[in-house]
Amino acid sequence: MPEETGKERRKRLAWLIAGALGTLVALAVNANFLPRANDPILRGARTLDEIRDIVKEKYVRDVDDQELYYAALRGMVSELDPYSTFVSPEDREDFMNSLRGDFGGLGIYVNMQAGILTVIAPIEGTPAFEAGILAGDRILKVDGEPIDGVTIMEATKKLKGPVGTDVTLEIVHPGESKTVKVTITRAKIKIESVRGSRMLDREEEIGYLRITQFQTDTSEEFAKAVKGLKEEGMTKLVLDLRFNPGGIMAAAEKLADEFLNDGVIVSTIERSGARETTEARPGGVLIGVPTVVLINHGSASASEILAGALQDRECAITIGTRSFGKGMVQSVFPVDSRRSMLKLTTAYYYTPCGHCVHRGAKCMHKDRFCYHRSEEKELELGGLKPSVMVEIPQGMETQLRRLMHNREIEHQKHNTETTEAYDRMIMSLDGQLAAAIKYLRDAGLYDEALSKIACAGPQPR
Repeated sequence: MPEETGKERRKRLAWLIAGALGTLVALAVNANFLPRANDPILRGARTLDEIRDIVKEKYVRDVDDQELYYAALRGMVSELDPYSTFVSPEDREDFMNSLRGDFGGLGIYVNMQAGILTVIAPIEGTPAFEAGILAGDRILKVDGEPIDGVTIMEATKKLKGPVGTDVTLEIVHPGESKTVKVTITRAKIKIESVRGSRMLDREEEIGYLRITQFQTDTSEEFAKAVKGLKEEGMTKLVLDLRFNPGGIMAAAEKLADEFLNDGVIVSTIERSGARETTEARPGGVLIGVPTVVLINHGSASASEILAGALQDRECAITIGTRSFGKGMVQSVFPVDSRRSMLKLTTAYYYTPCGHCVHRGAKCMHKDRFCYHRSEEKELELGGLKPSVMVEIPQGMETQLRRLMHNREIEHQKHNTETTEAYDRMIMSLDGQLAAAIKYLRDAGLYDEALSKIACAGPQPR
């Protein structure tokens, strides 16, 4: 009999635990419940108990019941999609720290793509960034152990460890087939959400700021940066969301609110059809400010909510390449007497025009023209198609991110001459940023790009 893979084992355990839980619930709510001998739920519960007994007696090492129970819960949830997960009491603190942007590890955002652990984006200034990890890298082994078929929580646990310890990854860079080994020393990761705030062109009054991810303090950092830019005379803005993997949805909505006076920011629709719409409130500090949003293949989730809202509502044009394509909303539920947590996908989200950025998901506008999927080859693609397509080679992207990071270090040291030198190098290499400045300097070009992304019909309500 062929050896059962980890993924197959988790699938089986997931079904069994689901059956057992269903039986327990049914018994609890209906005192008159009389199970039939051929009831599949009852059979599942019996099989679960049978497997537990065999494991407890025959497995090569001792395994306690709680370990088996949590493994079954993780397996059940992980089979739903790459973003749903069960968070045990041992992992709860790390999970909450990651939402705050303060955690230990390597400094990469990952998810599962076709069963392979894939890097969405490395975080600037972290060990992974310094080691040359790229967006799109596929991680095949961690410390020599294959990780195919593991859940996302199991994979991230293997990546994490005590500060100062090493971990060796076997990876394949995007577009390549050769496996390379990279050893990285773990460190405490603290993410600065808003970076690089400065004036790009004082004569044209163009300001710039970059958001690395959306976390609990992003709106406060953003407000402070915008206030500083306005005091320097900023009347036009470049908002850089490249390699922003997302984060807290509410933080992205708060930023969109600063550009809009009313109307839809984003809508979410649950399986039941229940719809929740977030609308802007009057008084945003960036209403009427011509804006270019930079996006690329590393812009995901909450960054797509913000970019999509500003693009659809004709508050901004987007420049760069098609974004990542994660349009699922996760909700967090306390379980296990609030000791554990369940992060579960509960809805798809839609831009104001009704576009769903998730790969393969249908849009709300159905038969109407969809700018983001206007060509046959785009129908199954997720993400946002930029107003202006400007590509940067993979190697150049990595070089630019290093320059941006080094520029921030020199700026924080108040090394003005070195900082200005980095600015010149960045401007000479960053075609997307150069295009943003070009479109903000030319009102005619900007308005032309703005007009082609208007909703084809009324906003879905």
